[in-house]
Amino acid sequence: MAYKRSTNRGNRPAVLESPSPEFLPGVSLAELERAPEAQPKLVEEKWWEELTLAEQSILQPIGNGLATAMLVQGYSRLAIGAHLVKAQAILEPHSLFGKFLRLFRFTPRTAYRYIQRYQNASASLPETILRAAMARGIDLSGEREEAPLGKYTQVVKALPPPEDPTPLAANAWIDRVIDAQKDARDEAVAPGPEMSLPVPQDPETLLKECYRFISTRYRKLPINSRQRSRWVHQLAGMLLNELGVSNAQSIAPIAVPDDYRVQRGRPREAAAA
Repeated sequence: MAYKRSTNRGNRPAVLESPSPEFLPGVSLAELERAPEAQPKLVEEKWWEELTLAEQSILQPIGNGLATAMLVQGYSRLAIGAHLVKAQAILEPHSLFGKFLRLFRFTPRTAYRYIQRYQNASASLPETILRAAMARGIDLSGEREEAPLGKYTQVVKALPPPEDPTPLAANAWIDRVIDAQKDARDEAVAPGPEMSLPVPQDPETLLKECYRFISTRYRKLPINSRQRSRWVHQLAGMLLNELGVSNAQSIAPIAVPDDYRVQRGRPREAAAA
């Protein structure tokens, strides 16, 4: 059965083995699966021949499913993690998982974050709820052991999931969790009538805020490499003009500090262990 997300919950796409046709606004699932980005050319990879025919037949749809989930990421982090877990089981015995990740432009660190999130969620939630969360793009997951369901961990402790819910009951439970988490967040951050947020002056803080804002907006662009590249060049050009820079500039990519990314990485204690 395919589940549709209620219209008052936003417009994140569904990610399911059999999702509803409204996978993206105005785009059918069939159209999405035919997109070049959703059809990785695994057979053209040099390492492909190291797999048996049976392994190839299993991995190809896994790769297609992973690419499709990445295309619509609200995409679902849980769906991406689920596909990576399956691919990992086939490829790691051949020491080919790293090559598979490079094909999808994953770093091992990022891939294992997705895997950890999926494993934490699947260990904490019944399958029906897990599938409903994936279908609705609800990120009921976290990387840390002490917060296996991310920002929803504390709410779920107060509202434990039913043991074997129907799809309808699973979605109703997720609705309650989302509402409870929103209420808890609003109570925690609601400012008083005289409160105002200070404007940071530190250059490092300002740079971090600009990076987070622009990267968030970039992920909302249509999934088209040419359009995205044009957008980046236009933004850079307008900023140069605004700042009074009249000469052409050559800018090289630089690594993004870990603390610039929101809720990424492992805590220091876990990394040291």
